[in-house]
Amino acid sequence: MRKLTFAAGIVALAALITVMTTATRSDTTFTREPGLDRSGDDLRKDILAPDATVDECAKRCGADEGCVAFTFVKKSTTVPAPICWLKKVVPVGYPSDCCISGVRQKS
Repeated sequence: MRKLTFAAGIVALAALITVMTTATRSDTTFTREPGLDRSGDDLRKDILAPDATVDECAKRCGADEGCVAFTFVKKSTTVPAPICWLKKVVPVGYPSDCCISGVRQKS
């Protein structure tokens, strides 16, 4: 009986992971805003690989249903690795060469 319950739990977990993967597709489109920093209203902060591009940040936002915008902070002499700030709302933007922001397009 215990083996059957464990096996049923594994099957249920696999089904849940499949549903979550389908629900978080990253083929969302964004309006890109070079030279704009949308500060605040953060959902989360991801430090990316040193060679990451803004496309990685957009992909992460597209995969998170709660993310409606992002700000990608470019690698520089003061920022050793790019940073992706995912946003829960679309905050006001401020001109800055450090960043590229993006806003999710409604389908």
